[in-house]
Amino acid sequence: MNNQNDVLLPTTLDEVTFPLDVQVIDIEQQNKEFINIIQLTNNSYHDSEPQIWGNNVVWSGGYNYGIGIISSGIFLYDGATTIQLTNNSYGNSNPEIWGNNVVWSGNNQVSSWYSQVPDGYDDEIFLYDGTTTIQLTDNKYEDVEPQIWGNNVVWLKKDFPEYFNEEIFLSDGLATIQLTNNVGNIATKYSQLHISGQNVVWSRFESPSSDLISSRFPILNNKGIFLYDGTTTIQLTEGGYEPKIWGNNVVWQGWDGNNNEVFFSDGTTTIQLTDNNYEDVEPQIWGNNVVWQGYSNDYDGPTEIFFYDGTTTIQLTDNSYYDSKPQIWGNNVVWQGWDGNNEIFFSDGTTTIQLTDNNYDDNDPQIWGNNVVWSGDREIFLATLPSEISESTSVIVSSSMFINDVSLVEGDEGNTDFTFTISIAEASKETITVNYATSDNTAIAGEDYIATSGSLEFAPGETEKAIIVEVIGDTNVEKTKSLPLI
Repeated sequence: MNNQNDVLLPTTLDEVTFPLDVQVIDIEQQNKEFINIIQLTNNSYHDSEPQIWGNNVVWSGGYNYGIGIISSGIFLYDGATTIQLTNNSYGNSNPEIWGNNVVWSGNNQVSSWYSQVPDGYDDEIFLYDGTTTIQLTDNKYEDVEPQIWGNNVVWLKKDFPEYFNEEIFLSDGLATIQLTNNVGNIATKYSQLHISGQNVVWSRFESPSSDLISSRFPILNNKGIFLYDGTTTIQLTEGGYEPKIWGNNVVWQGWDGNNNEVFFSDGTTTIQLTDNNYEDVEPQIWGNNVVWQGYSNDYDGPTEIFFYDGTTTIQLTDNSYYDSKPQIWGNNVVWQGWDGNNEIFFSDGTTTIQLTDNNYDDNDPQIWGNNVVWSGDREIFLATLPSEISESTSVIVSSSMFINDVSLVEGDEGNTDFTFTISIAEASKETITVNYATSDNTAIAGEDYIATSGSLEFAPGETEKAIIVEVIGDTNVEKTKSLPLI
């Protein structure tokens, strides 16, 4: 029934809307423990790098021509419609989102990392503000790895030809400032830029420039974690990797002499969250909550996900999977776990459920509230979770639900049955219960039709159900009337 009346399931899953004679039918899901997964893309692109903010999802999608050149575009889904933000031959990548603002880096020619590339063939930073796209940089450098918070955008500038003279820049939408200024015979690299408000955190690496003469891959010494607080830059640690920031709170992984542990600073005090024989890496932060992955330092055995709630650390996983890439929002955590291929898992701190179960890799999950997005089989998927989950929560993979329009003559007397068919795009593995009821619009109950209410159950494997509404016949000359189902 693909027609103009096909409507995507709303991400709230509280109701489904369908046109009926230019009016609306609302069907409420009776089963609140219901997770609907919709596929946002279905094309020949390689869709990847999804990011989410509210109902807005951004990603990159492009072609690899097999010669090291990738022509890719940036796409934005606003909860209802997908638009393409770019229309060029650039290699657009690394999209990040905040509200309606999207930032990314774009390169109109891919080149060898060690080559001197003339101006006009390097990465620049672009910002879409919900209406217009502007180019934030225009220089001979490689401007890459943008991060965004509100109107604030931070990025890394890589110099040519060696990429070992790097600087960090910050734009507030009005002016751009340089946060670092490296001088002397030192090759400097930065990594893991992250922003929260005006606060920016990063890790710094150094090597004498003379090392570059003998090696294009010099040994870089870790010089620690640095924080810019909107005015001043301070050094938080003497070493450390993978810093992340939320407000004044910073989390990172650092070597304690035996293995990597996770550290937390609230701007005043630093505490060590882990002290074990695991390699604790890739920490993420939301408020006082921290999540990370840990594995045995002999690299033999599974990787598990750990969660710190500001007071206590709990282990979210205990399996033979390789669990990795955790992301956090409040108490909600999402990650990917390898069971032969990557699947997506979700925990609310109490219950863990598996969102995907298929024969391809589902990668790079991101979370905002109860919305989870990821890439799988080169497409982008979005799941919306109920406010509460349990082990019996149903996961429904369905892109759309449809209803047919019905137009019949009511007749001069008696009642005429109007039958509406509701269908779902894909059969569910679980029973779906749907409540419905008629309500007045231009048609009035008792005069034009018989008020109707009830429920429908889609059993596993079923894709269609019927609703019958009795229309009352009369001899009056009338315009076409309509009624909504709610």
